[in-house]
This record gives sequence, structure tokens and C-alpha cells, in this order.
Amino acid sequence: MACSASNMKFAKDINISFENITYSTKVGLFKRNDKLILNDLSGEFRSRELTAIMGPSGSGKSTLLDILSGYKNSNKIIGKIKVNESIRDPKQFRHISSYIMQDHLLHPLLTVEEAMSFCINLKIGKELSDHEKEDKIEEILLNLGLYDKMNVMTEKLSGGQQKRLSIALELIDNPQVMFFDEVTTGLDSVSSSQCIQLLKKLAENGRTIICTIHQPSASIFESFDHLYAIAEGQCIYQGESSKLVPYLSQLNLICPEFHNPSDFLLEISTHDYGYQLDKLIEKIKNSRNHEFRKHLTLMAAESTKNTLNSHSSLKAENNPITLCVKRAKLNARLNILDPRSYCNDSDLYSTSFLRQFYYLYLRTFLLITRNPSLSLMRLMIHLFVAIFIGLIYFQVGNSAKNLMNNFKFIFYTVMFLMFTAFSSLQTTFPSELPVIKREHFNRWYSFSAYFTSLTLADLPMQILCTVIYIVITYFLTNQPLELFRFTAFFTINLLCTFVAQGYGLIVSSLFNVKWGTILGNFFICPFLIFSGFFVQMKHIHQALHWLFHISFLKYALEGSVYSIIGFNRTKIECDEFDKEISFCRYSYPNQLLRDIGIQDCAKNNTSNENCDAVMLDNQKHDFVKVIIVLAVFIIFFRAVAFCIMKYRLKNN
Repeated sequence: MACSASNMKFAKDINISFENITYSTKVGLFKRNDKLILNDLSGEFRSRELTAIMGPSGSGKSTLLDILSGYKNSNKIIGKIKVNESIRDPKQFRHISSYIMQDHLLHPLLTVEEAMSFCINLKIGKELSDHEKEDKIEEILLNLGLYDKMNVMTEKLSGGQQKRLSIALELIDNPQVMFFDEVTTGLDSVSSSQCIQLLKKLAENGRTIICTIHQPSASIFESFDHLYAIAEGQCIYQGESSKLVPYLSQLNLICPEFHNPSDFLLEISTHDYGYQLDKLIEKIKNSRNHEFRKHLTLMAAESTKNTLNSHSSLKAENNPITLCVKRAKLNARLNILDPRSYCNDSDLYSTSFLRQFYYLYLRTFLLITRNPSLSLMRLMIHLFVAIFIGLIYFQVGNSAKNLMNNFKFIFYTVMFLMFTAFSSLQTTFPSELPVIKREHFNRWYSFSAYFTSLTLADLPMQILCTVIYIVITYFLTNQPLELFRFTAFFTINLLCTFVAQGYGLIVSSLFNVKWGTILGNFFICPFLIFSGFFVQMKHIHQALHWLFHISFLKYALEGSVYSIIGFNRTKIECDEFDKEISFCRYSYPNQLLRDIGIQDCAKNNTSNENCDAVMLDNQKHDFVKVIIVLAVFIIFFRAVAFCIMKYRLKNN
């Protein structure tokens, strides 16, 4: 099986070498001890070779791959990593490499064609026309056997097809170095063999292909050009796969006839034949013995030199697209990617922020509309609950007798819209985090562009849900038919939903889906208790008043009450009331504001004659304050969520 870039040759081979790599991590809950994961490893992974890092579970092979790719970047990593004999800069190295992780990290609700289209528009700017991009997508899919699946959702692809699609996405910009973690995990024998042959073809055409694998079959094992075996953090073999059996026989470890050499090596690594690791490590000198490596002949070196010279004049379609147009100052179709000349950090991404945001917004909005729980279900919940609540509080809005019930309706409206908005984004980030890690690390887009698109893509859906609920309940409950009051009531509740979404983003950035669902509502409780509905600020100790001032629900409730009941609402007729009561208490709505503790003239020593005028002025001032405070909460919560998410991405 060939790939779309199988005909592309590279002007410069990329060889990755590493020296004395040591890495440890902390383990234990209370007594934190250092656990050595990698112990003084060295080696070289060459271009045009398919390299396999093999070892039993927990041997450190995935950790080594993460370190070499730059995915794991910690100050606990000791040693040197070089690219063509030059010290590797992790950020610069990302320009010429990509990392395909173990799991099939794809958006399930996109078709194959859509996934490829978004990828190519994010990774390649205006260097290619739309027609050229379409041709490139078709060529890649044809050669990877996915062309007939272009209109199939990725969630309906088989495991092998999803693996090939993951590779296809990263081939868009022709990376010269490709890392694969557990490349055959979850695949059957046929799909595994096809995948390995694809990687071998990519290596033969000039790329540096490095993959980890746990237990390959005999046929797959023979396909590897270079084998780097690890056990307990140390190298027990490095060299050609065909030389493994002779290497073991020199240590009196005879592989049984018709036995898979990779199985035999793993059995030795797990001490099935006694503890033999010291002999293996000493024999290979912990990766410093190159006796079993494939040696470059003089003819091969001359061929590489000729390749370097001949490809300087290749046509546009036979060269990798540069990601460094500004730095190189060459047409992307004519540029030869030279690992000796990296881009500036500012040119890490091939497209501008606005272009990234545009395509990420389209993709996120498309995923939201296709996700039943984020679209249709949300709309139906708001519709049915609006009708139900409207019937429960039917026509209480213009009845003095039911003015307290009207206040309860206002409170329920704020709570319902807040909880639904909070839940809408509560699980979004943790569920997408693995995909975001892969795409962000492989230079698809900046995190700023992703976060902006995430927060804005849901706005149309949230606005629509709020409109449905507010319009239905407002008229069923017979609230005042005044444009100002309706607009104010809608605005306050909409701002409250935006605050709740920001808070949901904070929770989702801190926890995974399970813990976010469990603890999310718990973290809402303090805001709920100090909203002013269950207990009034004047009834608790002054030392706790600050808790009311940091509750965004208090401001949302006050603003909603002002919208419906405040602003000197005219007298409400009380047609029915208990005959034992000589007057209708809430015929004048300002009395309710005094009873629920939102405003009171007594604390300002204002006479009853001037009370209404003073309350009106205060309400105007407080309403503007409510809008400003809610806007501050929106910005603050999103800023906190942004910092936490970026930290999690940076530290993996």
C-alpha cells in the first residue's frame, strides 16, 4: 500500500540520535519516591528505516517515544537529543515531525472528507488553491484505501480504517519524521500487516518512521529495518531484526525453531527463562554496541548525496509544503524542507489566527449541531420545561395575590437556565482533550484559536435555547407586555447563562467527565445558597456578606426581579384575596422588593413619601451594576478556564 506522498523525496535525510537519556517520575500518594523509567539510553534512528521500539508493558518504550517526539518535555529528562548532529529544539522540531498516538483520536461526527478538509485548511494556508487541496485529499485517500469511505462518519470506520485516517491526516503537510505509539493496537492481523507495510513505504521514500509495538507477529517483525528493545528502562538489543536470533544465541539463549523471535525476546524480558537482562544489557552495552546495526555503505552514502543534489530542482508537486513561508521567502511549491533552517516560534503554525478560528468555529459548530445531546435534546428540554413551568405559574405575572409566586418563577428561571448552560460545556473539554492534544501538538492550530472557537461556537445554540424558554414562559405567565421589561429580563438571563458556561468550562478543565459530572453541581451550591432566595443578606452575620457579593446568581436574580417587578411598576389589581385581610399587601410591587430584602428605604433613613423615587434611582444604578458584574464574571471565568486548559495541554 502506498501513501499520497509516496512519490515525494526529501532533500535532506533526518536522523535522530539521543545520548544518556534518563527519566524518573514521582510515585506514591503520601511518601513520594522517585521511580526510574529510563536509565541512560542512547541510540540513533535513521531516515529511510522503519524503526520499532519494542518491549513488555511498563518497560518505558512509550515514554522514550514521548521524549523523542517532544510530547513529554520535563526538567526531569536528562540527556541530549540531536537532529542531524545538532541539539534538538522541541518547538522547532515540531515543524518537521508529527505524532500519531495509540488511540484513534478522531471526531466521530465528521465524515472522512470533512476531517481531511478541515485538516488541510488548518495546516496549509493559501499556498495551495482549493482545487489543489481537493486533489491532494483525493490522492491521499486513494493511496490509503479510504477513497470509497469519503462520505462515511469516522465513528463507523473499522479500527484499521481509523488508523489509516489518522495517518492520512498527518500526511497532509508531509512531515519528515513520524512517531507512532502502539501502531497495531486494536487491529487484526490483516490490518496490522497493511499498516506496517504503509509505514515501511513511507520510510523508503525518505521519512524517518519510529513506532512502538508490544508483540508483533513474525511477518511484521521481519518488516522492521531497525529494532530497539527495552526492558526495565534499559536497552537489551538494538540492531536489525534479522540479527536478533544470532545475538541471543551468543548468550546461549537459543530461540526454538518456528518460534517468533519477538515472542522469545519478550519472554526473556519478563524472566520466563530466569533473570537474563544483565547479560543482554552488558552485551549491547545498554545501546552503545552498534555491532548489530545496519551499516551505511559507501554506495548508500553516495546515493544520499546524489539525492540531495538532484531534488533541489524538483517540480512543485514533488516537494513537501513548507510551513515557514515567511522565513524561507520561497514559494511553498518550490521549497525544500531543510532541517538545518527552522522557522521562528512565531511561525509555528502555518495559518493565521483568524483562519484557524474560522475553520475551528465551523468544525465546532458542525459537531454541536450533529450531537443530539448538544442540539436537539437541549432544544427539546427548553421547549418542554418552558411549557410545563408556564402552565404551573400560569398568569401569575399580573396578579398581586400571586406576586410571591411570580418571584419564585423568576428564581426558577434563573436556576434552570443557569444549570442547563453550565451542563452544556461541562463535559466538552475533557471529552475532546485527547483529540486537542494531538492536533495542537502536531501544529494544526494554536490553543487560543481553539478556545475562542469553543466559547463562541455554542453561543447561537445557547441564545436559541434561551429565546425559546423566555418567550414561552413570559407570555404564559402573563408578565408585563413592555418591550423594556422583556428585553431586560432576557438580557439578564442570557448573561447568566454565559457566566454559567464559563464556570462549566472551569470545571471541565479541572476534571475528567466522571468527576466533573459528580463535583460540578457541588461547586454550584455556594453560588446557589448565597443567591438571596434561600437566605437574605440582612439575616446573616456581617462577616459572611462577602459571599453574597461573589455569587453571580445573586446579581442575576436581582436583575431579573428588577426587570419584572421593579422600576416603579404600576399598581396591580388584587381581585381576589382573603376577606380577613383588610388590604392587598402586594398591590404595590415595591413592597415585595422590601420583603425579599433586595431594596429597603428604611436602611437609608428615607421617608415613605420619597421612598419610591429613591428606590427607582437605586434600581437604575443597581441594574447597570448587575450587567457590569455579570460581564466581569463572564470574562473572569473564561480567563481562568483558558489558563487551566492551556496548562493541562502544556503539561500533557
